[in-house]
Amino acid sequence: MRECFSFTKAEIIVAQGLLAGKTAEDIAEDRGASVATIRTHIRHLLEKTSTRRIADLIALLSNLP
Repeated sequence: MRECFSFTKAEIIVAQGLLAGKTAEDIAEDRGASVATIRTHIRHLLEKTSTRRIADLIALLSNLP
C-alpha cells in the first residue's frame, strides 16, 4: 500500500481502519487523535488515490496484492 501510493504511516493506519469497517470517529478514538485529524488523513488518501468517495477508496485498496 505504502509503495503504491506513497502513503505516510498515519495514512496507512487510517486506511487499515477504513478497510476494517471503522468510521473516522472509531479510528480517532483508537488513535487518541481528533476526528478532524483523521478526516484530514482520509482526504489525503482520497487525493493520493484519485478517488472521490471512501467507498471507492476501500474498493481500490481491497484489490491491492
